[in-house]
Amino acid sequence: MPLTRSRAPRGDRPEAARPVAYHLGRLARHESVIGQSVVTPRHGETTKQANGDYKAMNRNQLFLNSLEELERLTRIPQSHVTEYETLRISALLRLLILDAEPLFEQVNRSHRLKIRFRSSYPASLTDEDLPEPPFENADTPFPVGTKTLTKKDFIARFAAFIAPYEYTVKDLILYGANLAGGVHAGRPSSDTESVIYDTAEKIRIFDKDPSLLELRGIGQVVVRSLAPLYQAVRMAPA
Repeated sequence: MPLTRSRAPRGDRPEAARPVAYHLGRLARHESVIGQSVVTPRHGETTKQANGDYKAMNRNQLFLNSLEELERLTRIPQSHVTEYETLRISALLRLLILDAEPLFEQVNRSHRLKIRFRSSYPASLTDEDLPEPPFENADTPFPVGTKTLTKKDFIARFAAFIAPYEYTVKDLILYGANLAGGVHAGRPSSDTESVIYDTAEKIRIFDKDPSLLELRGIGQVVVRSLAPLYQAVRMAPA
């Protein structure tokens, strides 16, 4: 059951791209250039001083909204999804499962669910290590097996090969979030980062970076795996 009603464009759902081997108090008010009213604090004042006590967004609500957005984005066919949307996927994945205190772990402290990640990502380029049956209605003419893993093991699974390097699920998320612009628009600082960064200019799938397109599949795994926690949070008393 979808977490929300998807507004993704209709169309076929081609398999994940693997072109190389990818598996503001007094306030000054002004109008935004995109049509939204924006409020900023005057010089020397903080937003907190301007608005009184500030309370960070409830972590449970942040989790619900983030997973809903992730599901919406990952349901868009790769032929329709924009590269900006794939960058947004990387930011949501980092927030949910990769930060020093991943959001899902913060939220799960009061629920204590046994969260596991079932996917078809293999152990390595040559070792599939997928003993469980493939997913029903898999979006590929060649269904492969699956394996259920902890988060730590899931993010270490093989996700891409760009000669001469293998890249894990974690590597692709961090590439999108910290290098390509999902959270930070950075510069390569290692050989492995340079290779994946340069490949974005040399190989395009639907005129998009194939490493970012692969994040759709990773995001689908995360949505499916965190769905039980999503339902527990929604059903919990306010």
